Parts: sequence; C-alpha cells; structure tokens
Amino acid sequence: MKFDSDRDQAGPVCLAAAAERATGIRKGVGGVGGRLVVIGTSQIAANQRLNRGGNRAFVTQCAAWLTDRDRAISLPARAEGEYQLNATASDFWALALRFSP
Repeated sequence: MKFDSDRDQAGPVCLAAAAERATGIRKGVGGVGGRLVVIGTSQIAANQRLNRGGNRAFVTQCAAWLTDRDRAISLPARAEGEYQLNATASDFWALALRFSP
C-alpha cells in the first residue's frame, strides 16, 4: 500500500482515539480501570489553534471524559460562520462531477 496523490489526502491528517479499560469486575466488585485519549497532534491545544473549529470543545470534552465526568460531556452546536473548508478548484470539480446527473 502506498500513497496515491489522485485518491489519498495529503498529510498531515490529524487523528484521535479513545480507549477505556475496566478491571476487577467479578462478583459485583469493581476495580481500578483507566481511560486514555491519544491525539495525533499537540497543535490542537496550541494557543493559536484552540479557538478554531471545535478544538476547545473537543479538548474540554476529552478532559471531562478522562476525569470520569461523563455527565459533563456534551458537544455544543457550532455557531454559524465557524465552518472551514479547505479545497482546491479541482476538488470542487470532482465533487460536481460525482453529483451531476
């Protein structure tokens, strides 16, 4: 498998993953578990990027989930004008061709 410039998105591509592990759950006895969030870039929480898109909400919600405050987790609706689309003219033409009759 290798990079195909016609089909693949050029990097960097930011990814995130979350995992939870519970231990000692036998006969109704709870144990100590853990939660982990891995984000593929440290720039998401940088001063110049924290207020872009949903970065602030995402980081805040990750912190709430990591500290076991599940009830505090909710993603606010985006206000108008916060959407950002990075596409070239060829991207738009490709999209138009896919949806044209």
